[in-house]
Amino acid sequence: MKLWLKLSISFALLFFIFNKIGFRDVLETVTKAKWIYLIVAILIYIAALVIDSYVFHILLKENKKVPFTQMISLYIYSWSVGMLLPGRTGDLIIIPFLKKRGVTIGESLAAIILNRLTSVILIIIIAFLGVYIFFRDDFLGISLTVILLVSMGLFILFHGKSRLFIEKRILRSYAHYFTGFSKNLKSYFGPKAKLLLLNILLTSFKILIGGFVPFLIFKSLGISIDFFILVIIFNTVTLFSFVPFTLSGLGLRESAIWFLLVKIGIPSEIVGSAILLSIAMTYLLGFVFSIMLKVDYRV
Repeated sequence: MKLWLKLSISFALLFFIFNKIGFRDVLETVTKAKWIYLIVAILIYIAALVIDSYVFHILLKENKKVPFTQMISLYIYSWSVGMLLPGRTGDLIIIPFLKKRGVTIGESLAAIILNRLTSVILIIIIAFLGVYIFFRDDFLGISLTVILLVSMGLFILFHGKSRLFIEKRILRSYAHYFTGFSKNLKSYFGPKAKLLLLNILLTSFKILIGGFVPFLIFKSLGISIDFFILVIIFNTVTLFSFVPFTLSGLGLRESAIWFLLVKIGIPSEIVGSAILLSIAMTYLLGFVFSIMLKVDYRV
């Protein structure tokens, strides 16, 4: 799907939300925001990105070719550029940068997949809480569907025959580029199990820290919402980032946030204003970091 079409879908969804709420009401509410809360939210957002960089770095701990200070630049740069790509394909941008610094594609890809897998599983656990709170009557059906999909994904990822099928039928002549991926991935469930455990603990901490960003955004608008409700909602909707026909879930996430928060009684214009501030914060940081870091392929 072409970039212009993904942009069109994302912006159409956003237009629908803000048109439903009322553009004037949203803008009037945003102008009344207390900026001190937003400044703290930005600092916490940056801290969460640094933690995320370290979480990825520890998975490559035995590979000392990339120091942590450089990994921060590489990881945040790939994050910022990845916001303009569909689904979570932006995560793969870091691979050529690491390759130029001596990290094999197999090592990088194994760390990326495991890091994303850890995040997704933790988010799915949080999502179960969200489904129970907001869709209690459908909890069993939705839960079984999610468990089935996750089980299928893990089977494809770890089963020998499925990997062989992917190599021969999908990757074909490109399969040699992924040499070492399976071996490196399995090592995190054996010799590198401590790194996996540390990854899980730090990812959980990052999710908790990241929850303060929407909490502070709503505080800036004069609304206090239960912190854990925001953690549940804002992490659950990140699953939409994997939908390939949008810009990393842009528009889908915001639609879900608007629906769920209005459902629990938060004024629509407040939710719309928080969404607008969140989008502005994310893409402003991405733009600034993509210019400041100036990552290249030089070793």
